[in-house]
Amino acid sequence: MDGANGLRFNLKEPLELQSGDLVEVVGFPSLNGPSPILQEAVARKTGAIPYDVAGVELGHHGEECSFDAIVKKYNVKDEAIGRLALIVRGADTPHRDLTPVSPGLEAIAEGFKRLAAAQGYDDHETIRRERHLYDALYLYCGGDPKKLRRD
Repeated sequence: MDGANGLRFNLKEPLELQSGDLVEVVGFPSLNGPSPILQEAVARKTGAIPYDVAGVELGHHGEECSFDAIVKKYNVKDEAIGRLALIVRGADTPHRDLTPVSPGLEAIAEGFKRLAAAQGYDDHETIRRERHLYDALYLYCGGDPKKLRRD
């Protein structure tokens, strides 16, 4: 549980969890109090890689954002990705002036976030909708069109 937006549950058996772990939980809802709690719950980790959450490998570290963490972890050696990483870092950290393009990306990303809230769709749908924007930025940064996903 994240303390603000997460689901509260009492597990039947202990499970080692860290911030950002994705889990599936089933249990018996108890509606006593201000928010429901799943009692006698059973949980399992989904195996998904936590991303952009405090304290995880693929999160913000110092002056760098989650995109930087992905580029480093997977040792991406593409000059266009390096340029794109600067734009994203400027948009996703307090350093909005890191590149001239960063404030525009921050505004667009915030717009996508507001669209998701207004239309009620999840992060997966937001990513699907943003994909062409990031493909276009990659090409703007000098990326190879042959490296774009075709699906």
